[in-house]
Amino acid sequence: MKHPYLLLLPLLACAADVQAWRCNGWIIEPNMLRIEVSEKCGNPQNFDRRTEWRMVTQFQQQCETRREPVQVPSQNVVVSPHGPLPAAPQIVYQDRTNCFNVPVQVSVPVEVEEWLYDVNDEDNVPHLLHFDAGRLIQVETLWDRRRLR
Repeated sequence: MKHPYLLLLPLLACAADVQAWRCNGWIIEPNMLRIEVSEKCGNPQNFDRRTEWRMVTQFQQQCETRREPVQVPSQNVVVSPHGPLPAAPQIVYQDRTNCFNVPVQVSVPVEVEEWLYDVNDEDNVPHLLHFDAGRLIQVETLWDRRRLR
């Protein structure tokens, strides 16, 4: 065979859709909203809902004010034997504020759901759908629980 790697193309095409699942003729894949899945597949046979607390990084703005010296040119003129000379610059103090973002670790609640769709007519394999904050993150195929025809 001249190009044996061409035999691998169908496998690669299947590998891209590992996370997808066909339900009632619809393709269900990660990033779909919980309501979309429910509308297309109906209610699951079983579900579990819980709240998990997760650490996330948020940024808070912190500002600090410092008094800094600033030279201001003097308007006065000093008379010298060589002619008029500008006076030494004046030093005044001004407040300068610098702000920056500081990372802060915060614990936030995340609603997690797992929906079990038992065997359907299309593939005879149960599927477990994992949702985080109302969005599908994983479609797990439960091959060990499939029913043979």
